[in-house]
Amino acid sequence: MKIVVTEEFGFTTEQIARLQALGEVTFYHDLPAADEWLKRVKDADIILSGKRGFKEKIYETHDKFYSVPFVNIAYLDFEKLKAQNITVANCPGCNKDAVSEWIIAMTLNLFRGFNGYINCTALDPMNITAVGLTGKKACILGKGNIGSRVGKILSACDMDVHYFLRGDNLTDKTRDADIVIDCLGLNETTKGLLGKEFFSHLKKGSYFISITSRDIYSLEGLFGALDDGTLKGAALDGGNIPFGDANDPTYRALLRPGLLVTPHIGFITDVTKQVSNDMMIENVEKWVGKR
Repeated sequence: MKIVVTEEFGFTTEQIARLQALGEVTFYHDLPAADEWLKRVKDADIILSGKRGFKEKIYETHDKFYSVPFVNIAYLDFEKLKAQNITVANCPGCNKDAVSEWIIAMTLNLFRGFNGYINCTALDPMNITAVGLTGKKACILGKGNIGSRVGKILSACDMDVHYFLRGDNLTDKTRDADIVIDCLGLNETTKGLLGKEFFSHLKKGSYFISITSRDIYSLEGLFGALDDGTLKGAALDGGNIPFGDANDPTYRALLRPGLLVTPHIGFITDVTKQVSNDMMIENVEKWVGKR
């Protein structure tokens, strides 16, 4: 089997040995442009790939097995891939620890305003206002790997945690929540679910956090809720921008008062790298074992 690793993933010595036990492996150590990515995978049977090149050029390949170190592959046309004898394996839950930590950090910053006090040089103690988590109601949209872990952590902070699940009434579940945390997966039932009407029914002075695709929530609705005071604050991990691209115009358009935004870095930790690399290689091992 010819195996190609399209970019640098930081594999450990053990992980490299696991791959090399499966076939002839070619490692690349830089991020390829789309056309270069296509050249790298042309003669391979199995490809371990990040999003660079993969999203743009996968449909120009045939008879391949792809293992990718991330969760969301809902944007792929699986009928088209099947017709071209392409299989894609992802890593569900690989980022749950890191993303959960990001959500908790943003929750604390929104409620307590720590980001405004760190390294400050002037402060009027009489004007310090902060909201504690204890006793406040959190509604988590989705109870998957991330949502369930966030719920456990917030419960440990003595918050009143509720979940919105498929079949629930969204307005009823969220109308009295002090914070709504969007952990939904993108599919036909969630696309466009959090529109203007959703934001208009939120509790006055509440908070909103999302780590999901912007195909799920309305930016116009979010901005309107911040402007009219329905939302006291919100936090996003950059929406659909490329990882770590602080110059992306979509990211820059999000930089506004009341909104805490990071350039799509919420999933990055050493834990995520170890777990996703292991899962990615395990997917290849299972695929080879079936042949």
